[in-house]
Amino acid sequence: MQGLCTIYGTRALPCAAADVAAAASPAAAIETLAGDGPASARFAVGLEGGRVVLSVIDAEAPALRRQVEALTHLVLGATGDEVDARGYEVVRQAAGAWQVVGVAWDGPSEAPAAVTPLVEAVAQRLLGLVLRDGRLLDPAGRALLGEGPGARDAQACVPLADDACPRKARSEERLASAGVAVNPRLPAMAGEPQVRLRAADEVARRAQALWAVAARADGIERYDAIDLLLRRGLWDAATPAEQEFLRGEEAPREVRLRWRRRAEALRTLLWALGHEAELGGLDAAGSLEDMTRTLRAIPAEAFVRDAALRRTAGEVLDAADLVYRAHWAIADAASRGAELPPGLHPAVVAQRHTALLWLLQHMKQPWTALAAEDSSASAPRAP
Repeated sequence: MQGLCTIYGTRALPCAAADVAAAASPAAAIETLAGDGPASARFAVGLEGGRVVLSVIDAEAPALRRQVEALTHLVLGATGDEVDARGYEVVRQAAGAWQVVGVAWDGPSEAPAAVTPLVEAVAQRLLGLVLRDGRLLDPAGRALLGEGPGARDAQACVPLADDACPRKARSEERLASAGVAVNPRLPAMAGEPQVRLRAADEVARRAQALWAVAARADGIERYDAIDLLLRRGLWDAATPAEQEFLRGEEAPREVRLRWRRRAEALRTLLWALGHEAELGGLDAAGSLEDMTRTLRAIPAEAFVRDAALRRTAGEVLDAADLVYRAHWAIADAASRGAELPPGLHPAVVAQRHTALLWLLQHMKQPWTALAAEDSSASAPRAP
């Protein structure tokens, strides 16, 4: 069997027979094959002289992480020392792949030309990048990256779901109308079909850990803060840095203040779980006292066991896209020594940004990578 290319799909739903059928010509014979090795599903499309075999590795397979990491390293190597806007988009897209589809030709002769439109159609349905002969292509077969004249196609574009660009435009309009600087070069975030929100019980556990940390920073006794997690069986929900802070002696004021800001991330997770009716604006911090009353009113076991996400992927993306661009505006003003943009509280923006990206499983990064642990989340890149 001759390997042809690999499709890195960012659509959250795995490739199914219906996708293959929609991509193939009406006359093509399609067969569902038994899974093989890391592949959770395999399909064959009959063409003149043989068949195309598509092997799907989805998000549940351990092999997916290795494949995605290899692609990310390849992309970073192709972008060089300076990652431009295109490189950033491609890196983000590569790291966000939910499935990998290997495409091979099974036949006595070379693969026919009819394979190319099939691959392009499958890649388009999966919102995928195509790796072929060491080159990374968009679904239309145009080169996304490369060095030297003609190595990169100016018309190539990273595939996005239909709702992504309108969401970007709405966020930019909202910020501009409030007098906040907008950077049109910041790319659109992923769309709803490209997102899998974190599991509700995972969000609930993270919220409990953030509560303990923020409460400790706000002044409750060390052993009381630790007890909030230990007696609920949630100590492992805290990150190593959070556990170290909770176990430590009285910290300096500036350290406590940094951890106290985690209350804003907590508010975001409570909103996602339906315990906060509104997310609130970006100009003022929420009340930790109110959040504490909410959390104390529900036994921790029930809080986790009965947790359910009450916000859709679209609602989370709307909030994330807005705060992403607001975060850039704050960082830009700081870099120029200018006044802060109106209506934006830096800590609120940074902590909300961290929590929303984590909810969206942005680039598959864990909380520790997104939160910078002992400080505010870093500002988004704006190549």
